[in-house]
Amino acid sequence: MTSEGAAPERLIRTPTIQSRDPFTLVPGGPAILWPPGDDLFTADAKLGLARAQDEAVRLAHNHVGPVHLLVGIVCADEGLGGRALRELGANSERTRDALASLMGHGEARIAPDEVTLTPRSQRVLDLAMGRSRQRGERSAASEDVLLALLDEGEHFTTQLLRAVGIDPADVHTRVQELMDTR
Repeated sequence: MTSEGAAPERLIRTPTIQSRDPFTLVPGGPAILWPPGDDLFTADAKLGLARAQDEAVRLAHNHVGPVHLLVGIVCADEGLGGRALRELGANSERTRDALASLMGHGEARIAPDEVTLTPRSQRVLDLAMGRSRQRGERSAASEDVLLALLDEGEHFTTQLLRAVGIDPADVHTRVQELMDTR
């Protein structure tokens, strides 16, 4: 973290096509600024995105998938998305342990700028930005990313929530309640 509490800027890779089959994506495409340096995401969302990459590196995963984004929101410990998850019983340690149990550890260390953002994660981020715009907000916050994760419906995300004792439907309800009281 920087001295202002914001997420540090670094790089992440996008997938690339390295075959004649356009559906065969592999890690190691062009690098982009991570978390995004523009105003598409709030500071709490950016911190969650940075923590997602940290978790991928910690587990030697060569990608940031939706499940990493979920862990990032919990580990950032900021924003309404993280608050909703904490109130439902999630904490950094339990969530990180559940991710390691669910996906295991890679074999070789990996540098943060070697991690690739998966197409599903990009879809989650696009959904989050769409949610924020529907509310008339310029930037997507952690709650937008969290709700987008539920909307996207990736199996591992649901499995991870259940592994820490949280029903995905309860997440949606709690986020809405917290948003209504702002």
